[in-house]
Parts: sequence; C-alpha cells; structure tokens
Amino acid sequence: MAWREDAEEGFPPQRHREPLSLRQDILDELSDHLALAAEWEAEAGAESDEEIRTRVLGKFGSPTAIARSLWWGAMKGTVMKDWIQISFNAILCIGVMVFMVLFYQQMQSSNNALLTALKDQGTGSVSQDPSVELVLYRGSLDGPIVKELKVELTGHAFGRNDDRSDSITAYSDQQGKVKFGPIRAGQYSINIQDDLINMHTYKKITLYADGKTTPLKIVLPPDKKHTLNAVLPFDTDILSDKVMVVMDLSTKWNNDDMD
Repeated sequence: MAWREDAEEGFPPQRHREPLSLRQDILDELSDHLALAAEWEAEAGAESDEEIRTRVLGKFGSPTAIARSLWWGAMKGTVMKDWIQISFNAILCIGVMVFMVLFYQQMQSSNNALLTALKDQGTGSVSQDPSVELVLYRGSLDGPIVKELKVELTGHAFGRNDDRSDSITAYSDQQGKVKFGPIRAGQYSINIQDDLINMHTYKKITLYADGKTTPLKIVLPPDKKHTLNAVLPFDTDILSDKVMVVMDLSTKWNNDDMD
C-alpha cells in the first residue's frame, strides 16, 4: 500500500537547520508500523486491501497527519529557536529604524537652529558690540539739559596691537543725549569741551562685548560766574605799590554728579 507517498505529503517545506536524514527516518519508521498493522488486519480476517487500509487508518489515523506530528516533535525546539531569533531580529531592526528616524530629526533640528543663528549673525540681528548713551545736564541732575554740545569718544578696542586711537565725534540732540555705537568693546575716554565756561570735562569708561547700551549722566559745571571774596589776616593797605599779595587757588571737582 502507498503509505510512504501519503506520509510525504504531510511534511512542511525543508528548513535550513533540519537534519538531512530526518524525513527519511520518519518515513521508514511510519511505513514499517503501518505495514505491520496491515499484516495484523489481514490475519484478523480483512479480505481486501481496501478493508485492510480502512481498518489501519481507523486505528492509527492519516499517514499525512502522523508524519507531520513526528516531524514537528523532532523539529519543535529548532523551529522555536528560529522564531525567537526572527522576532528578536525584527524588534532590533525596528529599534534601529526608530533610532535612525529620531537621530535624523534631531540632526535636522540642530542644523536648522545653526542655519538660523548663522543667518541672524550674517544679517546683523545678533550683535555683541556695546553702545554708550550720554545725557548732559547743566549744574546738577535737576538742572537743564545741554543741547548741541560737541562730545568726542576716543580710545582703543580690545585686541588691537597698535597705539592708534579711534575717535568718534557727535553732538547732543534736543534731549541732551549723545549716543556712540554699536562700537567694538574696549577702553575709551569721553571728552567734552564746554566753550560756555571754557572748561574741559573728561571721563574714562570701559565697554564690554555684551551687546548692551551703557547709560551715563554727566553734569557740567554751572554757567554762572561767582565772586571770590578773600579775607586777609593783616591791616596793611594792599593798594600800596609796596605790597604784593600772592594767593594759591585750587579747585576740587565733585564726581558725585557723574553716574
């Protein structure tokens, strides 16, 4: 009887780690058992091959199902390992793909931020050069503002190797303000020539590369003339041609009015 041909139909496709003799061994063992069972049925009174086949199949089942069951029993561990390996590789591939997508998005975001910063720097919207803004007052901080007064800013920017000074000249506006900048960070001097009282005002400042505007309030001397009274500690007639009075006069500038 065609037990072997029927059993071969129950095998799944060949697997790469399947032993070469596994299917042959299953077919040989199954064929021997079914052939022996057929002989028992013939001795038990079965008269035809069809009747013998029917009795054998009734006791043992389909050769196809039996062959598949035997193959699975032998290959179960190997197949499960393959499935685990395939699942692990699939999860690993998905993880790598997710990481690559996130990494690409992060790179895109960083590149966009860098391009924006470079663009802003190129257009001058981001500047670290400082400025200084002066407000000029006459007499005190509560006094009148000083308009159209010449102010000169001189000095050296940080990092320069020569001794040449930079110089910028401006005039105070209708609000008494004078602004210099943005200019390079460095050490500068503010020079104000006040022709009204024939006096020179001078102040040193240091500007740092912080992109900020430094406000300064400068109080100039009042424009009023004061009478100087001197008391001499003797009774001699100073109007005499024989008398000479020597006086040592000095002034002290109050820096409290310079902020």
